[in-house]
Amino acid sequence: MARKAAVYEPVKMHLKRCIEDGVFEAGDMLPSESALMDRFGLSRHQVRHALRELEIEGYLERSQGRGSFVTPQHARPDNAVRLYGRRTVAIAFPHYKSLYVRQLIEGFIQRVLDAGYQVVIQNMRYEDDSEYEYLRQAPESGIAGLAAWIGRPQPRTTELLDAMKANGFPVVLMDRYIPNVPLDYAGSDNVELGYRLTRALIDRGHQHIGFVNIVDVPLTSVAERFEGYRKALAEADLPVCETLETYLTPDQDSGTMVVMQTMAQKERPTAFFAVNDLVALDLAAVLSRLGYDVGTDIAIASVDDDHVTEDKGLPMLRVAQQGRVIGQTAGDLLASRIADPALSPRSMLIEAGPVIDESEVTTASEQQEGGVPASIPHP
Repeated sequence: MARKAAVYEPVKMHLKRCIEDGVFEAGDMLPSESALMDRFGLSRHQVRHALRELEIEGYLERSQGRGSFVTPQHARPDNAVRLYGRRTVAIAFPHYKSLYVRQLIEGFIQRVLDAGYQVVIQNMRYEDDSEYEYLRQAPESGIAGLAAWIGRPQPRTTELLDAMKANGFPVVLMDRYIPNVPLDYAGSDNVELGYRLTRALIDRGHQHIGFVNIVDVPLTSVAERFEGYRKALAEADLPVCETLETYLTPDQDSGTMVVMQTMAQKERPTAFFAVNDLVALDLAAVLSRLGYDVGTDIAIASVDDDHVTEDKGLPMLRVAQQGRVIGQTAGDLLASRIADPALSPRSMLIEAGPVIDESEVTTASEQQEGGVPASIPHP
């Protein structure tokens, strides 16, 4: 399934083309955030997303109070693996997409620099075979070790990572791991995260809580959040809303129908746990089209690392992952793995931040007393 284009993609691609075509040359200052906001009709938060991605990809440098400046061509990374010294490690990820990723990278860099290593940042695009090809070349590139965020855990990628471990090449996985591949791993405690968000909804009086997921590839982070959701419901002796364990957000008509059928049940959900911020936004849009007021009629809880739902004005319960701590932990794991290849594989789970309630959520009992409809007509 193709990745949904981000709302800030047009400004990013425009600036990227201008830099690559020589419209903006090395050292040139790019248009201000305000100018880009006016031209593309975006918020400052969205424009900064685009600039962050271009900075990570090596196209520009940002200086607080001065602006964004084009970097020299030779400073820009590409997807080809090059030869580096023995005191160089790499961090690789599918695409720069959020503050969480930026924090993760910065935390990693901090720790490996402290350990005496240089750092190479690489993008692994997973729309094609480049993720697999990058990983295949990594042990021969001259780097001392690799921290990787695997975008699509395909069978041959799993086999390759298993072979890399067997051959003694140091690899640390970040954000999500691959079952049955015993590699060092640093990521959120997603079971606890799912449990805490679901528990927060239960504590606010909700007894029918749906789990909403985007169907794509099987990810351990999603599976573990669902495990935490089920754990909280079982502890409170509440049912699981099976109909929304999967939710096809790319297909608007299909998604609307699934939500509509769920909301037409006699004991409909009064709240939903959306697996991430983008799913929460999609769910809120569908509920709004169906006549529900999120935050009053329906409560939503989600993982929102980049304050996306806050930026959109969506009232909800949210937590943010501790990207910087995860990155620092991955850096420590990689440095120690390089120093002692015989160490047993370690999984370091980092607790997410506190649950933040940005909503004035009406409790389930108040909804029932207020006469909110248990079903809605077919549009």
